[in-house]
Amino acid sequence: MNPALEENLVASAFRGHKPLWLMFWVFGFGGNFVLSVGTEAILIATAQAAPIALVVLAPILVLLNLSYIVFWCIGTWRSASNHQGWEGWGVAAKSFIILSVGLAVVAYLYEKSLPDKYAQDTSASVEKKLSYSDRQPLIGFWKESCNQDFGLAIDGVAGQPDMYSISFCGPGGCFKPGTYRPNSRIVDDPSYNVISSEQLEVRGLDGSSMYHKCP
Repeated sequence: MNPALEENLVASAFRGHKPLWLMFWVFGFGGNFVLSVGTEAILIATAQAAPIALVVLAPILVLLNLSYIVFWCIGTWRSASNHQGWEGWGVAAKSFIILSVGLAVVAYLYEKSLPDKYAQDTSASVEKKLSYSDRQPLIGFWKESCNQDFGLAIDGVAGQPDMYSISFCGPGGCFKPGTYRPNSRIVDDPSYNVISSEQLEVRGLDGSSMYHKCP
């Protein structure tokens, strides 16, 4: 009997009992596309609705994505070894896996080598590194309540004197500038309503929240 018929879908794919074309195109390109788009959508929705939940949710989603990539690499490699057709397809699939993993490692190491002033920052330390300027009165650390240990770090953008970066910061760290919310002038952005230099309304998917600049 065909081993694939005796196993569930996940076990069959992981053991390389699925056809190579299915593992490479459907599980590989299709599965990773759905997972990456879904992850981004969940992170954006959570960031707008309940930012503090990202402290727990983000690591879980990263682990889920990494687990799927490992599952796909092993399953596709085994499927390539079991491939019954032209052996060149199996070699090509394995070469693609090696190249992809290698490029991912290089990209990770390169990103880590870049200077990032927020890399090790938390809500307790980021305030000391904000580029305060009289020309940009909104620069500062903003919270819904100043006794919270999380909030928005609003900073200037290098080379763009009228632009701000808006990063969420919590006990576990900060988003890199430009990744949590797009850089913005804020004053004429419909996503914000500047009440005063000390009070800012931030609009999101779940409505509006009032933030206060905290010392």
